Amino acid sequence: MVVTVAVVVITHDLSKGVFAGILLSAIFFVSKISKVGIDSKLDEKKEKEHISSKASCFLLLLLIPLPVLILRKI
Repeated sequence: MVVTVAVVVITHDLSKGVFAGILLSAIFFVSKISKVGIDSKLDEKKEKEHISSKASCFLLLLLIPLPVLILRKI
């Protein structure tokens, strides 16, 4: 809410403040629901370590083009 008020006061444009609030809440939501798992296994014969990761960040991929579309209209 502080970011929304700050953007509105600086730009004198409520729509930019609302956009900043929505974008910030979307970032917080994605960081809250994203799950990242890292597994590490040591191969005994070759003495190598295999590292694998799993992540769910599909919502972040949807949010990346959003600021570009908004900034085109400005």
